[in-house]
Parts: sequence; structure tokens; C-alpha cells
Amino acid sequence: PIDAEHHRVCIAAGSSAKVTSEANSESDARDPHQVFRVFYDAACDKKSLVTFEGERKFFWDIGTEKLFLPHTATGIHLCLCHVVMSKLKTSQESVKKDLPFYTWVESKCPKGAKKELCFNTMGPADVLNAVHLVDEVV
Repeated sequence: PIDAEHHRVCIAAGSSAKVTSEANSESDARDPHQVFRVFYDAACDKKSLVTFEGERKFFWDIGTEKLFLPHTATGIHLCLCHVVMSKLKTSQESVKKDLPFYTWVESKCPKGAKKELCFNTMGPADVLNAVHLVDEVV
């Protein structure tokens, strides 16, 4: 159901390189740590994207699998939150402090995290409606 009544959601895997202050030039090597997140709607039409987050440039490969969610879904409200490790208190020194990570949170993002996108999941009535539509087509 690719139409104006649905959101498309796609998964992306990314790597990053630190950007120096000299005319935004990139450092030579990409960080070996991989980061995952989702994009939605028009971004899902692309094969790759580049984003800038703080002092890092991210190179995202967009997966070919798409999820479709109705705009009118009535389930749990989920948000994808962008968290920077350096803003968290952690005792793990092995964690790359300047890399972001993305996490799903019900309702709203916690303090210090940036909201990337939010949507309602499909509730029981939405699922039943979709199943009935499939049943009628078959």
C-alpha cells in the first residue's frame, strides 16, 4: 500500500568519519563502528544518504525492505531517539563516546536525546482491518 495514507519506514546501516573544522574536510578513515537507525517516507526512495551530526559525517546505506504503517494507526506511540554517548553517564570506557546511537522509546524521548521520528504502531483494530483486507483479496 504505497500511498499518501501510509508511512514507509526503512532500516539503514551507517558508518562515520570525523569532520575537521578546516572547511568541513573529512578525516582519512571511517570509524569501524557501525550504527543502525530507520528513515521514513521520501528517504526510503534512496539507496544511500549522508547526514551530519555534530563533528561526524554519517554515510547511510538504506535497506531495500520497507515497512508500511497507516497514518491513522491507533497503537502505541513510538519515537526513534538519537542519543550521543558523551551525554550519558557510563562506566564502560570501551564505548566510543562521540558516536551516537538510536533507540526506540514509548511516548517521548528522554531528556538529552533528540527526537528523529515518531509514529503510532498498529493496534489490534488496525491489524484486524488489514487482515480482513488481505482475506478479501485472496
